[in-house]
Amino acid sequence: MSENEESYYDILGIGRDADEKEIRKAYLKASLKYHPDKNPHDIDGKCKERFVKTGEAYEVLSDPVKRAAYDRGTWTRPKNLSFESYRHTFDDHVANMSNEEVHLAFGVASALGCLVGSIVGPRMLGGKKNKCGSFLGSAVGSAVGGHLAQGLAKSIHEQSVERVTYKNDCNRSAARGQAEPPTASGPGWIDILDSVM
Repeated sequence: MSENEESYYDILGIGRDADEKEIRKAYLKASLKYHPDKNPHDIDGKCKERFVKTGEAYEVLSDPVKRAAYDRGTWTRPKNLSFESYRHTFDDHVANMSNEEVHLAFGVASALGCLVGSIVGPRMLGGKKNKCGSFLGSAVGSAVGGHLAQGLAKSIHEQSVERVTYKNDCNRSAARGQAEPPTASGPGWIDILDSVM
């Protein structure tokens, strides 16, 4: 790692003494924040790039052998890092979340969506000039924002579960000498927007 390069610990926002649970929690938070489905307007690709870096950091720091090599400075960064390579890591992680973790993620997404909606909503319905519009905008914005954010988190989770299930089905089919099963496509963020609009 060069001096100008951000460390894996910095990427995940954790200390060097972080345990497995802290690493997993930080990875989930960062990967959800930068996931391409959550950032559809990321034209310059910065969120996608950050998502890949987050996946790389998690892959190294969650593996005790790789982490030890990284901490000693003997870790060699893999070449040809791509979104696809770390989407599999993200999918495996998200698909294997406990029900408690899933509900917590949905709740956090909903709360953040409500907060953003309550700030944006009044500006869309008159703002400071119209107190009724401000109150109504806050209420509507909060409800819509919460619904969208929770729906997006749910969609990301469902798609991850679907991709992991499909990958496992493909592996079973290959082991039996059968053709790959057909892929199914679950709802994406566009479907969630359509359900509200």
